[in-house]
Amino acid sequence: MATNIVNLLEYALHLDPNVASATGLPLGEGDSTCDCLSLTYPKTLAATDLRYTVEAADEPGGPWSTNGVAEAIIDADLFTMTIRASDTGNSFATTGKRFMHLRVIRLP
Repeated sequence: MATNIVNLLEYALHLDPNVASATGLPLGEGDSTCDCLSLTYPKTLAATDLRYTVEAADEPGGPWSTNGVAEAIIDADLFTMTIRASDTGNSFATTGKRFMHLRVIRLP
């Protein structure tokens, strides 16, 4: 298992649970097209039993919201899609700081 990554997240991000690696984890960065924060992550195509939700907040403890978060597929192969979620409703010019996270839940 990758260091401190739960099996559900390894499954969701198409990681190998037998190999310790930080490669393939969600990556936060500035998005110059919207002057906002973005989060890029792989989504496993076979994981039809999962729901992926990117949320943003002003503080690390939340409250978390999907308001203003827009997603776009930026790459795909036979196993995964790479998705960039941008916090388009909150530009760096109007917010002092922003935080984003990926919430993954297993559907019943």
